[in-house]
Amino acid sequence: MLAQVGKIQQNLSSGILTGALWLNKADAAMRQIGYFFVAPQNRKIAMIYFLQSDESPTGALPYVAAGDLLPDRVPLMGAPPVASKLPANLTFRVEDQSRASGLADFMESVSFMVVSNALKQVLIDLKAVVEFIPISLQYRGQLHDGYFIANPNLLIEGMDKTQSDFELSPMGTAISIRKLVLHESKFEGVPISVVKELRQVAVSEAAMKAIRDANCTGCKFVESSRIRY
Repeated sequence: MLAQVGKIQQNLSSGILTGALWLNKADAAMRQIGYFFVAPQNRKIAMIYFLQSDESPTGALPYVAAGDLLPDRVPLMGAPPVASKLPANLTFRVEDQSRASGLADFMESVSFMVVSNALKQVLIDLKAVVEFIPISLQYRGQLHDGYFIANPNLLIEGMDKTQSDFELSPMGTAISIRKLVLHESKFEGVPISVVKELRQVAVSEAAMKAIRDANCTGCKFVESSRIRY
């Protein structure tokens, strides 16, 4: 004869395991039967990607040489609008790296990123908080307009320091990342931002898809969990 003597519930990271504990009075043997798995409530996790220069398969992208054109200590990523602090009619020299494939919609310099008018429009459509500073590019003997320094104004302190494995400089910037975990909730609803600890540009999954759908060139998207250096 079987008699139900109790129920157990065990919380698991992936859900709840629920079952009934039964007792066989004849031999006092206990056995668990009829357990089933209850899935947790659906929770949308914000996927965060880092926007980097895509140097494959056609080769390295041109490098935007800032030279002495920009004032010292004027941040151009993750900063409030800075156009009023910069000279007017900026023109930057663009240098080919090995096997360079020509100008792209997204290019980088040491301290800022350059976008084309096409990529600018994608970011505007996403309602991204970005300052666009018009510039010209001198490349292979020709002057090219329709390019902009893109300054994402949102600087987010987004690293989960309890879960990440990293080393920070005295200035608070990561100099080594062995494992990166972000506070995804801080990036919800944000198309593009700069992660304060890395000084790198982060984009949402929706922004990544929009940029890809627009066929913007020069863009590589790296999942935040794969960042290592």
